[in-house]
Amino acid sequence: MIDLFGIGCFPALFAAFVVVFALREAFTYREKIQVKYLLTPLITLIVIGFALLSISDRGFSFYRGMVLLSLVFALVADTMLMIVETNLLKFGIIYFLLGHVLYIAAFSEGYSYNPWNILVLALMFAYVGIFYYFVRGKTGGMDVPVLAYMLVITAMMFFAFSGFNRFWGVREVLIAVGAVLFMLSDSILAVNAFVFKIPHSTVYTWALYAPAQFLFAVSCFY
Repeated sequence: MIDLFGIGCFPALFAAFVVVFALREAFTYREKIQVKYLLTPLITLIVIGFALLSISDRGFSFYRGMVLLSLVFALVADTMLMIVETNLLKFGIIYFLLGHVLYIAAFSEGYSYNPWNILVLALMFAYVGIFYYFVRGKTGGMDVPVLAYMLVITAMMFFAFSGFNRFWGVREVLIAVGAVLFMLSDSILAVNAFVFKIPHSTVYTWALYAPAQFLFAVSCFY
């Protein structure tokens, strides 16, 4: 078992993540926009720090490189989506889409088929189909891009769970839990953007999204 807190600056990064994340949520809930603009990208920067630390400690690999690059795209998307003065959602979706493609590349490395994957895929498509039914026609002409994004994140989740085909280890659990949190976060984001407004929605999305990205980054140590 890896002692993460014995690795370099991991304890300092973890403390920074917890503090900044808590402050971001508190100030955002109180609608302190300027502070939110400072803390939101800082959270993702700290998560990028975990990925960089894993490369420094464990060495570079295809998996770590893909996760790191995905987090960089996420930083751009996070910065766009946090701005309330203008709607940059469609541009943020593009960067998140690219990030998910990179996660798919990382999670699908060494993929091996297992019959239970069919059940997982069926459940995921059922969720996406039902969700898309409710948002279709309410996306402001973005039905096709939204559907494409939903299919890509479904593929990301599928390959996140496919890791259990090979081994039930810490990395596989971190990835699977992170993928579920990411899907739930995006679901709240979509409902707020296209169906009805959710008070303090960004607080709820980030309560799921930030831990998801953190888990993906930490999986790089395993």
